[in-house]
Amino acid sequence: MLLSLRAVLPVLFAVAMLESSISLLNPYVSYLLEQQKVSPVLIGALTSCHYFGFVIGAFSGPYFIRHLGHIRAAILYAVFGAITVLMHILFHQVYSWLILRFFIGMSIAGMFLVIESWLNAQTKSQWRGQILAIYSTISWFFSGIGPIALRIEDNGGVIIFIIIAVIMINSMTPLALTRINPPDVITIKSLGYKKIGQTATTAIMACFIAGFIYTPLYSLLPSVTENLAFSKEQLSLLLVLGPLTVIITLPPIGWLSDRIGRLQVLAFLATLSSIVAFIIFMHRTASYATTLLLFILLTCLISPFYSIGLARAADIIPKNNLVEANALLLIVWGFGAALGPTAAGFVMHILDAQALFLFCSLVTLLLSISITWIIIRKPCILDHRQKDFIAMPLSSTPNIDEVDPHSHR
Repeated sequence: MLLSLRAVLPVLFAVAMLESSISLLNPYVSYLLEQQKVSPVLIGALTSCHYFGFVIGAFSGPYFIRHLGHIRAAILYAVFGAITVLMHILFHQVYSWLILRFFIGMSIAGMFLVIESWLNAQTKSQWRGQILAIYSTISWFFSGIGPIALRIEDNGGVIIFIIIAVIMINSMTPLALTRINPPDVITIKSLGYKKIGQTATTAIMACFIAGFIYTPLYSLLPSVTENLAFSKEQLSLLLVLGPLTVIITLPPIGWLSDRIGRLQVLAFLATLSSIVAFIIFMHRTASYATTLLLFILLTCLISPFYSIGLARAADIIPKNNLVEANALLLIVWGFGAALGPTAAGFVMHILDAQALFLFCSLVTLLLSISITWIIIRKPCILDHRQKDFIAMPLSSTPNIDEVDPHSHR
């Protein structure tokens, strides 16, 4: 465990700084646009451009990592992202920010691809769930404390952009300075996204649902709190305590996924998430304290979806194809994050603001049923029993998938 943790320390420091910069950038841009009385539709378009750029960056990321290596690719993305952030100071037109957010999304996707492929390649199977839980814990914690910098007085809108750029460009410094050898980038025949999707179906589902739920849950929460007549300070407490509380629950969940299996833990979390979200939806007259506790519990239950999906893919995808697999998972998460707010907003428009939690309940229920069906139909080997398995070459026999335990979804 300690050796695996030492091998990934550079990327854990990197994700801490990267999340701090992103969590500060997104609300600050929205705040500036609201001060300028920009239409909410245009603000939403900025978010869509960000995630569209994220998807394109995840598509193109494997090419740069294969040709430049993890460290040089990370530095390239960090520099490009920091420059794009500083361009907000030079160009004040809202429509130019649409283009800037697209390129920021690309650079952020590239940095996350480097980080997550490094994590999976440098971590042994028996510790992967716990290492990825630590990664997610750091990610959630620093995404919760990043917005604190919004309290800085910055009437000209320059200081905070500079702070964001400095943090972002330094996020990849630990990788540049590390003496730990980066993962080998071996040029082999690509599996193709279709084959990866067929092999790691449950990982794809988990990552898509993670983006599909988390983004609307936090981006549309202000509409819910306004409907419930909660104050701005109460909304702020919800947004801060949700991510910070996750750091307590992620490590034990990662440990459980290493011991009893990824799919079993994922099905359990999805079932509980559906129940808790439905309780919040039904209790419209609940006190703020009750709503706060239930919302924190819901956040803790859905937060491991992505890391479990990531670990699941790393368990069954050949190590030399992990960069490609991580790229697909980021793409899927990006599509979920882009589509989630629109779908949830449509449900809220038909019913009411509180229907955000009904949306979360139905989506997680669907995930729970799907994973449970897969477990029943194809019982999977526990991950700690798969660690000594040596994957056969794909060309060994036309029927290799029938005897390969990794083919169990």
